[in-house]
Amino acid sequence: MKGCKQRKACRNNQAQNTQVSGGGKQCNADQPSSVCSCCCVGDGCNIGEPPCIEEVINVTCPVQATFYHGEMQCSDGNNEGSVCKFVCTEGAFSVYPDGVNANQCMGGGVWNISMPCCARPCPPYFLYDMVTLYHTTNVQLFDIFSLGAIIRTSAIAIGPEATQSASFYYSDKIDEDSVVYFNDYNYNRSLGIRLYDERTRPNNSANGKVNTGAAIQWALRNMFNESRGARRNVPKVIVVAIDSDSDDDVTSASQAARDAGVLIYVFNIPPAGGALDQDQMLSITNDVDHIFTFDPERRNFFSNVGSFTTDVISHFCSDPCNHAFHN
Repeated sequence: MKGCKQRKACRNNQAQNTQVSGGGKQCNADQPSSVCSCCCVGDGCNIGEPPCIEEVINVTCPVQATFYHGEMQCSDGNNEGSVCKFVCTEGAFSVYPDGVNANQCMGGGVWNISMPCCARPCPPYFLYDMVTLYHTTNVQLFDIFSLGAIIRTSAIAIGPEATQSASFYYSDKIDEDSVVYFNDYNYNRSLGIRLYDERTRPNNSANGKVNTGAAIQWALRNMFNESRGARRNVPKVIVVAIDSDSDDDVTSASQAARDAGVLIYVFNIPPAGGALDQDQMLSITNDVDHIFTFDPERRNFFSNVGSFTTDVISHFCSDPCNHAFHN
């Protein structure tokens, strides 16, 4: 019968001898050249005939990520049996998925469930940067877009970890006096609305031209810059609010914006007894569900705003853990 061996010798024995030992914790006397089934621990532990000491193997689980916007407290780090509890400590944040307030490191070296995150309700907490491009040939209709801007921003949270909006007016060129950049109001909702009301007024060129393609290109180059308050790694949205077809090419500029990851919508008011060019608007959005046609009498105003919000939810609210900065 082979006695218990120190760990290194025992491991070598097991590697060299393929005959399996029995179910006990000591080497088996009735099985010649049996493999030692346990290893003793400590210097000199194999002197004399000590009982076989079962080898202790430390089982650990992967280190869990930082628990942003809250606190994670674990009973024993990431070792087997450790229970980690999660509590969100900031503002409107709560644990998501709901009810997942703890997890445990299991014997197989895996957590029994994935760690949750701290999330906020979406809506009203959408995380994106939005730029609205305005043009109207019929200045009497401009208030529809103006009111729409206020309602769209008031229905969502404005803040450094929520939505922020910027805007400008254009015709054949950009009216640079109308521009409201993101950092002109630094998340102050009332200041942002006041700046919009002061700056964004119909100011059409004498030639009557409308260059929506150029406006989209200008927004892409000038509005989504960090120097203007745009945020790195935050989704971008463009809303084109128009009541006229464009006189320039909209396809290449819109494609460039989409290639940059920008989501584009069109809010349009058709001329009396007519309609805007649907193919052109589809070239801008590349999605018929991103085109919203407003009645000049505002009869479908709130339903359109509701449909717009529903579509935004489909893009930004699928995973609540992605609706806040985690750094």
